[in-house]
Amino acid sequence: MPGMINRNGRAIGLAIAVLVTTVGSASAQTRHDCGGPNRAQWIAACSIVIDNPREHPKARVKALKFRGAAHHFQGDFKAAIADFTAVLATDPNDFEALSDRGLAYQASGDSDHALADDDKAIAANPKFAFAYFNRGIVEDAKGDFAKARKDYDEAIRLKPEYPAFYKNRGLLRQRQGDIEGAIADASTAIGINDTDADIYINRGNAYRRVHALDKALGDYETAMKLRPNSPAPYIGRGNVRGMQGNYDAAIADFDTAIKLNPKDIDAYLNRGTAQAQKGDLVGAVATYDTILRQWPDDAPVYANRGFARFAAGDFAGAAVDFERAAQGMPANPYVPLWRYLARAHLGEKDPAELERNLTSIDQTAWPAPVLALFLGRDKPEAVLAGAAEGDATGRADRDCEAAFYLGEFAGLGGRRDDALTLLRRAGDQCPAGMTERAAARGEAARLAR
Repeated sequence: MPGMINRNGRAIGLAIAVLVTTVGSASAQTRHDCGGPNRAQWIAACSIVIDNPREHPKARVKALKFRGAAHHFQGDFKAAIADFTAVLATDPNDFEALSDRGLAYQASGDSDHALADDDKAIAANPKFAFAYFNRGIVEDAKGDFAKARKDYDEAIRLKPEYPAFYKNRGLLRQRQGDIEGAIADASTAIGINDTDADIYINRGNAYRRVHALDKALGDYETAMKLRPNSPAPYIGRGNVRGMQGNYDAAIADFDTAIKLNPKDIDAYLNRGTAQAQKGDLVGAVATYDTILRQWPDDAPVYANRGFARFAAGDFAGAAVDFERAAQGMPANPYVPLWRYLARAHLGEKDPAELERNLTSIDQTAWPAPVLALFLGRDKPEAVLAGAAEGDATGRADRDCEAAFYLGEFAGLGGRRDDALTLLRRAGDQCPAGMTERAAARGEAARLAR
């Protein structure tokens, strides 16, 4: 499969907190500090206003909103919810407090209450763009992309000058495979605010997906200047360098990312991928071992270590890793496929077991023809035909996979020369960064001995 396995479900860049409040004019220093330019002062200053029994009710409501926002920014979502709830006890239709409480609910993992608050905020003020945006965040996180897209569109219609709306819609488009739309949204956001490093990273990721590598590098390097201590742009640039075949430079970028954040699992995962692509399979396995000491239950790490072990010829170790990976990745078709291949190399070819392991997997899309081949339902010609179908941007990846899996099929069938030809083709022609590329090279080297 192309590159390392992504860990679906991790909350990466879904949204920034948007808490909408307004501040009235006040002459007292305390009131100025509550909602003033120094956010660190908000909780203490606003508490003085809130706790003053002689304070005007409207000033107290504003102070509750600002203190709730401050609690949210500090990650104390329970306290934020309490403050916004206090506002709503005074006015149940305060759409700002409803929207902000909904965002705090979402941040704390309570999507049902978040959706309810966003619905109420929109009912109270159908022109309040942030309520649509915040509801879109919840729907996006729940995987309801059609509803999320509709809400992001409405937020943009109501407030087209706000860059975060384009930022989130662009990320959604990227997840849906609309890369041109993702690039357009990120570019619009940058046109409004050219100081947000995340937007450059998002656009760089989109450019990388369509192999516009020079543009991707430019965006990652701009993000580095804006946020030099962030690991994300180094990970992005490392991925581009890996796609260009410059694995030493890629590994150096991933090492920099690890130094900046030793807890960034993506930096380790990508370093392992680059090491495997370089041919340093021992180093790749060691990197994955390091990850598993910190994150022992991360299924994709087991899958990636399994790929490296397979490429090194450690089929027994690979089979164990793929079995462990399958427990956390039941919908990924490559994990049971590679487990079948690893066990077949050990003389334990079992198509019936492969079929049982595919019960929760979509067998209508690629790599469905490959699965059908090893299940005995189809012939090699169907794999080649399947690779030729679909979007043009993924054709090189599918051709790579077809050559590798047909090579495996030939080798397991005892046709050594055919296998060697196909595996060498995959090793030479697969795009840099693809899992099949490293495995094909390892397999071809063993067959040629």
